[in-house]
Amino acid sequence: MRLVEQAHNFITNHLNAGDVAIDATVGNGHDIVFLTRQVGQQGHVYGFDVQPRAIERTKFLLAQRHLLNRATLFQCSHELLIEKLPKKQIGYVQAVMFNLGYLPCSDKSIITLASTTLIALDAALECMANGACLAITVYKAHEGGTNEYHAICQWLNRLDASCYHIERFTDTLNPLAPELFCLTKEM
Repeated sequence: MRLVEQAHNFITNHLNAGDVAIDATVGNGHDIVFLTRQVGQQGHVYGFDVQPRAIERTKFLLAQRHLLNRATLFQCSHELLIEKLPKKQIGYVQAVMFNLGYLPCSDKSIITLASTTLIALDAALECMANGACLAITVYKAHEGGTNEYHAICQWLNRLDASCYHIERFTDTLNPLAPELFCLTKEM
């Protein structure tokens, strides 16, 4: 099973109709489409991306599927997540997705960075409800990807194991294969 499918399966077990979710890196919009379907008519998804092209593609995809009213998109870095999310949602988010790296079929020099990703991950934990989940897909094979991967591993290792359950999925035969970290908040 591909990592994206594993991430979606993991989120499916935690995200229900009426819930709130965050797509911290909307990219081409596929994860946010999945999330908006999961939260249904009564739920809402907040999406972030620095690239105008990603926001445009995502809006088009959501509109095409009649899901645009279930999402709010922000063209900004995910490090601003806590500032942009409505205050009433803080502590109530049930799922957060990060699909790191660069926007496929785009400028590969524009990548997610460890420094902003770590800020966004801390913000995501603050926004999450008890029992909520966080999926982080990390790509190591591009410029800067290995740095970001190591920073995320260190961040995960600092989390209190009594408050967070973490699962890791990877291809152990390929050291540059992408990895998926699935975290559940249990406090």
